[in-house]
Amino acid sequence: MRLPDWYSRIAANWPVPKTFLLGLLLVTCAMVYRLAEPKPVTLLVDGQASHIVTQAETVAQLLGERGYHVREQDVLQPALHERLEEGLVITLQRAYPLAVHVDGQVIHVYTAGAKTADLLAKLGITLAPLDRVNPGLQCVPAPGSEVTVTRVKTAMTREEAVIPYVTERENDPGLPRGQRLVLAQGKPGLLARSYEVTYADDKEESRRLIREETLRRAQPRKVAIGTGAAVAASSPGTRGSQVVKTVQGLASWYGVPFHGRRTSSGEIFNKNALTAAHLSLPHNTRVRVTYLKTGRSVEVRINDHGPHIPGRIIDLSQAAAQAVGLKQAGVGMVKLEVLR
Repeated sequence: MRLPDWYSRIAANWPVPKTFLLGLLLVTCAMVYRLAEPKPVTLLVDGQASHIVTQAETVAQLLGERGYHVREQDVLQPALHERLEEGLVITLQRAYPLAVHVDGQVIHVYTAGAKTADLLAKLGITLAPLDRVNPGLQCVPAPGSEVTVTRVKTAMTREEAVIPYVTERENDPGLPRGQRLVLAQGKPGLLARSYEVTYADDKEESRRLIREETLRRAQPRKVAIGTGAAVAASSPGTRGSQVVKTVQGLASWYGVPFHGRRTSSGEIFNKNALTAAHLSLPHNTRVRVTYLKTGRSVEVRINDHGPHIPGRIIDLSQAAAQAVGLKQAGVGMVKLEVLR
């Protein structure tokens, strides 16, 4: 075999055995041949595999041949500078855009198939225990999709509410039929409720009742309904009842301070009923009272004991005094006719 001229010159000027130089030449030729020999490799791009036979020497050369440009956010294994070997698998996961909605902001990012948890960690977004993430932390968001972080918190709140009162009605035979007497004004109660309120991004989402407490009980409105016989005012000429006794003297009247209180008969005093108080006449005695100044008369029923001021013989209710014209004067001379 004839050796190249450059080999002869090296052999003549370099005191090395010819066999060694021949071996070095053979190794170099073998390496050049091996590099130039086509190699079967597998290229996996975004999960899609391609089986390729190439003469490219590095990963970068192969990707260039195939028209792929590797961006900073892409994930590539092995690296671009790695030399190709027979049977090598090259994996390229290209980054795609995502929109992350968090804390009222929209962050546009590129990711290469990372899980939601890894993506948020890379962005420096921390999560509180109640925060919600969609899609889930272990999911891989799809290209062009959105990741939403909802900040969730709870807080206790206390609210007060009015308890309406009810009206209780009871029949009272001591009142003329059809008349009503308010015995007690109703008073509303007060209720306190404690809630656990859930807020999603600072907006109330739901609430759960934790505790309910009555601060003040409602007091019912009590009304007496008259079921007794009707008593009407009469004029001096009214007839039909027998007069068993007649007496004259001073009369007075009483009203608001005693309205709603118990009389000596046990009835509830009603300033609007035609009743009166007398010191000696039995309860339920009917008496015709005539105010001598006006000549007007009214028939009343005795249901109380009085008056307790010396010189007065009868104490009329406010309605009876008004019926005969005695209310404004307060005290006046009257004629009493005890009826049977």
